[in-house]
Amino acid sequence: MELLTIACNLCGSKEYKQLTRCRIEDIDSAVNIDDLSIVQCGNCGLVYVNPQPSYSRQELKGLYSEEYFKAPYMQFYSNDSGTQSNESFKSRLAWIGRYTNPGKLLDIGCAGGGFLKAAKEQGWEAVGVEVSESASKQARDRGFEVITGQLKDAGFKDSSFDLVSAGDIFEHICDPKSFLEEINRILKKGGLLYLAVPDFDGLYYRLALIVSKLNKKNYFVLPQHLYFFTKKTLEKYFLKTDFKILDRRSSQSTIIDKGLKAFALRVLFFLAVLAGKRDRILLLAEKR
Repeated sequence: MELLTIACNLCGSKEYKQLTRCRIEDIDSAVNIDDLSIVQCGNCGLVYVNPQPSYSRQELKGLYSEEYFKAPYMQFYSNDSGTQSNESFKSRLAWIGRYTNPGKLLDIGCAGGGFLKAAKEQGWEAVGVEVSESASKQARDRGFEVITGQLKDAGFKDSSFDLVSAGDIFEHICDPKSFLEEINRILKKGGLLYLAVPDFDGLYYRLALIVSKLNKKNYFVLPQHLYFFTKKTLEKYFLKTDFKILDRRSSQSTIIDKGLKAFALRVLFFLAVLAGKRDRILLLAEKR
């Protein structure tokens, strides 16, 4: 695995400042990395990992192995609890249903197929893409059409889908701009994109950044997360890739942990709601 110094994916600037540098422990990843730096573009404000890991196919396989989905915060993806990461499938589909009727849907990062199942039950023709071999096999075993790999390798035809769902995947992508351009290509005219990402402007990330500068701990799901978005940087991405934002919501992460850590997070998240600084952004956008 290589670490490559990159230009800003959003504006192309090579000017940046380091925000923090985090140690990567064995528990964080199956890929051998000592530490990673989070930087901010000096021109547009995009926050990203730089230098950035360049993973081989084999390293990606290890990064998103079966063990990855056994982490406590990943339990959403491997069961049928009705949630995927944080927002319920029912509320996601109800929101989408305000803007379009069921048609053909692609779920990127579909994991074991939980959202595919929920969408199918509401009349959608649902297919998936998933980089994890074990998770994609689980979805196929449940009867769904799922391609193992990345979206760029799937080879979908132009204007194939009425809806693309990308919940908690955009921050993992090494080239977000090209990712959105590919989604735009495979969407029909007027097709919709559902996107859910962590909000780096939320209270959790603001405090995590301060603390990590002191203790160098990894509070940012490194090395899986490569980019950290705010409402402003997402709007710039959508403008550049020919999407029109139809609706935007804020959400708060669901707490899986127990004990003292869970109590502290509940207090923090309560304060975040009061301050209007929740830690998640949900967007619905339309292909122009």
